[in-house]
Amino acid sequence: MADIKCGDVFKRYERYLGTTTFVCMESLIQSKGYKNEYLLYSTVLSTTGDFYEEMDEVYVTTIRKYGKVGHVEKIGVWGDGKIKYIK
Repeated sequence: MADIKCGDVFKRYERYLGTTTFVCMESLIQSKGYKNEYLLYSTVLSTTGDFYEEMDEVYVTTIRKYGKVGHVEKIGVWGDGKIKYIK
């Protein structure tokens, strides 16, 4: 699980859709349907599937438990037009 905030770069693997890398544009927004479901407004940086296209702006659905966001993996921070990876 990761704690995602604006400017963070994260990746998500989805069955049949491949692995997609996003940069978060807004902080978590709580879904109107479920109290533990959240939306991350993000821009697609790269993808291995054909569902998303690069530079698309999408809402990524995720859950939050114990103060951390699930189903995504934080890999770095966006800055100066590139990813600064976490070591």
